[in-house]
Amino acid sequence: MPTVDVDQRRVVGARVKAKAVHVTSESEAARRYGQLSKTKMVFGTVLSVDTAVNPTTNRSTTTVVAEYDFGGGVTKRKSLNIRSVHAVAPDKENQQPALAESPNEPTGTNNDDNPTGTNTHNASVASPGAFAGNN
Repeated sequence: MPTVDVDQRRVVGARVKAKAVHVTSESEAARRYGQLSKTKMVFGTVLSVDTAVNPTTNRSTTTVVAEYDFGGGVTKRKSLNIRSVHAVAPDKENQQPALAESPNEPTGTNNDDNPTGTNTHNASVASPGAFAGNN
């Protein structure tokens, strides 16, 4: 049997994303995100999906009502046209980027041989007062 892909934007409870300027006013998006205000995507959860038909033109308009999270406890509920809402892939939803270690930092940070806890990796660096007054 063929599998049918369901549009995640039409599923209540699904994760979606939209541009910040579509969810808030342009001035608030500029205050929050600065230069990135026109490209910043905010994530939300679908609350309902409505389809309305214009009786004179027989065109249907689908709107997605979602609650978007701006961080810091700020959420906004907004109704947007389905063309302005993007689905978030379910497998990418819980994926977090791995933290890579810097190649310049030493990997062994065990200070068992140094009980004072001072940094001995930069022992070749002179102290600030080493050259003052030695004339």
